[in-house]
Amino acid sequence: MKKVSVIIPNKQGRELRCLESIENQNYPEIEMIVEVDKSNQGAAATRNAGEKKAKGELLFFCDDDVMLEPDLITKMVDVMDKTNVDFVYCDYNRAGALFGTHEAMDWNPDELRKDNYISTMSLIKREKFPGFRHDCRMFDDWDLFLTMAEQGCVGYHLPYTGFTAFFNEGDISMANARDSLFWKEWVRELHELTIYDYSIVIVARNNLKLLKQYLESVLAFTGGSYEILIMANRANPNVKEFLDTCDYAKVHETRENYCDMVSMAFDVAYGDYLCMLRDDCIVTPNWNHKLRNSKDIKSTSCTGPMTSFADSFQRIHKMVRMANLVGFENIIQVQKELNEVYDKKAMPAKICSFCFFTSKIIWRNVGKLDSSLGIEAAVTDWICRGFLYNHVPNVNQSVYVHNYNALAHKEDDFWKHDRPELYKRHPQGMKILEEKLNDDLIKKFADKRM
Repeated sequence: MKKVSVIIPNKQGRELRCLESIENQNYPEIEMIVEVDKSNQGAAATRNAGEKKAKGELLFFCDDDVMLEPDLITKMVDVMDKTNVDFVYCDYNRAGALFGTHEAMDWNPDELRKDNYISTMSLIKREKFPGFRHDCRMFDDWDLFLTMAEQGCVGYHLPYTGFTAFFNEGDISMANARDSLFWKEWVRELHELTIYDYSIVIVARNNLKLLKQYLESVLAFTGGSYEILIMANRANPNVKEFLDTCDYAKVHETRENYCDMVSMAFDVAYGDYLCMLRDDCIVTPNWNHKLRNSKDIKSTSCTGPMTSFADSFQRIHKMVRMANLVGFENIIQVQKELNEVYDKKAMPAKICSFCFFTSKIIWRNVGKLDSSLGIEAAVTDWICRGFLYNHVPNVNQSVYVHNYNALAHKEDDFWKHDRPELYKRHPQGMKILEEKLNDDLIKKFADKRM
């Protein structure tokens, strides 16, 4: 019978909640190693130190705050013996600050490259264990299993809820969104993971009805390979409950301001093309492909669609209200009527403040949104900075995205208090935008390479 070494990394002075459940395992050949981190070296290094002391042929890394089901290790060893795989993982319950059951996927290395679905609490053949990476402060389990997959190892999903993990405020697993996204991107770059054509970012607020309709339209009408990143900012309980069911999206809870949330998401997005959409929009068929195929996309800083913005508010008001009522199924019919009154020279900064589409290359050239400004002014500032690289904004009139709050965006208060600051920073760029992108002015300005 193979010996299993159960390795427990523990911060000095922290309760070992897991001990009793390990002692109650019905598998007879278990050694338990508690490795105490006395120098704040981190969980990865502590686990590796414990592994060096282990005598077992099989390794099971157990966090100090989990509770195992009594037959978990027996079930895992039995599966490993029958299948001869290199590691076995299972489902688990969450308790404390997080709740619900995490149901893992069956082993699929391609899906693992998209996102992690394997817990650290897995049974691993010692001869196949490459070690945890010491400098990986978060997502070290994802990094471990990606490394093993790259080395040809095969895993097995045991469809059994084998333990309960407790999540407490202040734990590394409950780190803020900025740290979490940083380390996720760190692992992505380390393993050269490039997955999607498009990354769609949404900042979720508190209108559950509009959020559901928006996501329904995105799922129905978005083409190509894409990911959805939802930044939940102080969402109310109903919205949070709904977001917990959105297994097609990556949800990050954060208290950053709007601009910071968009910048954070764009910085770690997997897609070659990035799009920020407000959560009160409805997209139309192939909207993302059309924006991507805009004229001179390589020289375009950002592009936006036609929408329910227009200078002639009295003429458009009735149609916009009608569009708000019919839902996305009939929005294309409404679009035809809106086309007749649409302002063909609509300010692109205004358009792109609710639908902001750019490439990852240009995003990295121009830089992040300025969080000291409101979102409309921050997009305007970003566009003006893009002029310095000969990148100009564009409104693609073949694309329509409906915006519920269009009527609230009146010209006079668009930039509100940020207008003086924008003119101070970008006097020539703002002149061009106020002229609504006269083609001659754009060419003249771009040629100067300001």
